[in-house]
Amino acid sequence: LDAYAVRATLEGMAARLAAERADAAGRRSLRELLERVEASAAAGSAAQVDADLAFHRRVAELSGNDALIRALDGLEGQIVPLKVHTRDQNASRVTRDQHREIADAIVVGDADDAERAMRAHVAWFQALLADRFTEAATERTAEPAT
Repeated sequence: LDAYAVRATLEGMAARLAAERADAAGRRSLRELLERVEASAAAGSAAQVDADLAFHRRVAELSGNDALIRALDGLEGQIVPLKVHTRDQNASRVTRDQHREIADAIVVGDADDAERAMRAHVAWFQALLADRFTEAATERTAEPAT
């Protein structure tokens, strides 16, 4: 959960910078990745995770900030194993709408909205994980001892 808190801040910054700095080719590539994310909804979890990671990575690249990109690359190793707990949400309408909102804000150059949308997206998954971890802990303590 701590990694998601850091991720929300860093990815929010990346989305802000991407909205400010992305050129036409970068905006097009982000739209193409968004289409890949949406198309992956019919695929398995692995394809969905790959498409999601590519989308988030592209936002970071469009920030043009090498230190930020490296920091997010380092967090990815902590985030990917957690995605197994939220894989059922990869193809959900909520997740797809969140990605679209992020991409739309970047494409039109709305830095404030891009940052807000990205932070909200990551925070939504952080809250989902927190709920699922709490449920799992409750289930473990409710099981009779053998």
